[in-house]
Amino acid sequence: MNVTLNESFEFSADEQGVPTAHCNTLQQLLMCLSFATDVWVDNKSGTSNWVFRGQIDAAWSLVPSAFRDETKWFSSVESAISDDSIRDTFTNVRDLLSHEFYGSSEAQSILNTLDLSANLFTCIRRNELERLSLRKFAEQLDEVSYSVPVDYEFSSQIEASLHSHLHSSLRRLLRASIAKRVDYPVTFPKSQVAALAQHHGVPTRLLDWTDNPLIAIYFAAADAKKKKRESDRIAVWAMNRRTRRLPIGIEFLTPPRSGNGFLAVQAGLFSIDTDANQFFLDTGRWKPLQEQIVESVKEADIPKVLRKVTFPVDSVTQLLKRLEAQRIAKRFLMPTVDNVVDDLR
Repeated sequence: MNVTLNESFEFSADEQGVPTAHCNTLQQLLMCLSFATDVWVDNKSGTSNWVFRGQIDAAWSLVPSAFRDETKWFSSVESAISDDSIRDTFTNVRDLLSHEFYGSSEAQSILNTLDLSANLFTCIRRNELERLSLRKFAEQLDEVSYSVPVDYEFSSQIEASLHSHLHSSLRRLLRASIAKRVDYPVTFPKSQVAALAQHHGVPTRLLDWTDNPLIAIYFAAADAKKKKRESDRIAVWAMNRRTRRLPIGIEFLTPPRSGNGFLAVQAGLFSIDTDANQFFLDTGRWKPLQEQIVESVKEADIPKVLRKVTFPVDSVTQLLKRLEAQRIAKRFLMPTVDNVVDDLR
């Protein structure tokens, strides 16, 4: 399905089925991302339900940082969770649950067949690494007297031991199994601390988005020439956050911006795929967000849910100059003295 913007370019499905506009000139790009078009703005309400995410390589999928290379960030907390501790805790918790559900033959039957598969082991380990990484992040913020937005969900889980956290998670797993939905649920990353951590580069299962497409293209372009890449184009992904066509597991989080100045300036928000663990248990891999949307939404409806805009990396210098004229630059989006100096260089 093609959706024409003007006679010079159009959105057409790429090899993954994502409606994509390949803009080759600055004028095309700025027109494509403008709210002056009816692509992003609802004609009846005059408002936009679309959010935008810039990526420095158009070949990259929509995969949260916690599901990418874990070595760099999680190495500092890996010693706190050994493989043996996961296996021993799993066995102990399963025994405790067997006593808890002694009177339920269905529960006992499920418990008898509930093994620590390779996929479940990886889910448990990854969830614990995320949780412990955020715990360390919060503790070190507190050490330097930085205000930490500790909400109830975060504070109740961050102090939990592996045993108590795993016990709680496996109890939910058992109950979900009885309801014919085998899952290893996770609610921990849906917190203000996780949002703060994600915004400052700590790996979480959140994805950053913004209400402003020009801010998204800035973040795609700013470091595009400095990073190792797979393609010669940058990209802005766009997703309609209000449509009912979104897969059920995809949620958007907008933490209070009053305690996070960068988030406020950048009109930032986050998405999370609450079914990520479920898919990993079934397949042994973390499912990219665009793949989930393309597979679950009717082909004719995909342009109403997800789009992508690309631009040549060789033209980002011209783009960044134009964006700076609109007060979209590092010092404006991340206002610190050091960033003012960086923009002067």
